[in-house]
Amino acid sequence: MDRRSFVKLFGGLTLAGLPGVRVGARANRIGIVGGGIIGASVAYHLVKRGADVTLFEKERPAAGATGNSFAWINAGFSKRPWAYYYLNRLGIESYRRLQYDLGGELEVQWGGSLQWHDNPASAQRLRAQVRAHQKWGYPINLVDQLEFDRLSPNLIAENVVTAAYGSAEGTVDPVHVVDVLLSKARAMGLKVESPCEVTGLDIRWGRLRGVKTSKTDVELDVLVVAAGVDTPRVAAMAGLDVPLKDSPGILAHTTPQSRYLDQIALAPKGHIKQNVDGRIVTGATFSGTPEIKPT
Repeated sequence: MDRRSFVKLFGGLTLAGLPGVRVGARANRIGIVGGGIIGASVAYHLVKRGADVTLFEKERPAAGATGNSFAWINAGFSKRPWAYYYLNRLGIESYRRLQYDLGGELEVQWGGSLQWHDNPASAQRLRAQVRAHQKWGYPINLVDQLEFDRLSPNLIAENVVTAAYGSAEGTVDPVHVVDVLLSKARAMGLKVESPCEVTGLDIRWGRLRGVKTSKTDVELDVLVVAAGVDTPRVAAMAGLDVPLKDSPGILAHTTPQSRYLDQIALAPKGHIKQNVDGRIVTGATFSGTPEIKPT
């Protein structure tokens, strides 16, 4: 399942499956399965609004897809159709709001992105993509070599035919985001059970009464599933079929380096960024690389 289908599926389930949920009431005992960036964000926002929340993480927070994500904040060319693009535009603004909400503790790098191509066919496609996104109001522009060098003087790109700069884009260290969100949520009353695996659901008369875990049974009124690749297993306990598309990929992380790169660099044969702590992260493609095995 791709992200667009997931939004359609769970957008309906959330409304249909949780009748009468009053998020602001302490009586609502809400469980969250998964301690990645989605689970941590849901936990933080629910606790902030007064809910009684317990988060269950099978291994450790950010152990799954979150800790292995490139974490590029954007609404770029792959974000289509318009509704999916708009959702990602809201995501960009939500990160800015969250930064303000957390009093500056959340480290987001707003350096934008530089993308370029070194052959005429790909360059022509990039120009068309830029024009199409500009019509949607997206802050992205074509840049010449002089502007390219000014934006990123340490980035050496050969044979640049066409380049574009997305000024609204940014990146985070996803593990840092989870740490900050859970720390803030714990201070407001969030309970985190980790390592703790949800092994069953207590459903009686069509309503959730609680969950069974590898530690103990917990009474709940609502369960939020944010378990990444473990979602089909948990959803199956409620009789739901959630197919996932298998799309493995590999990222390489260096040790902390001197500061070289303030933008996300999207090169013809790979992408690269540098985290706040100096670690450089790079990968070959965003579409998955199942043929490459880690060594």
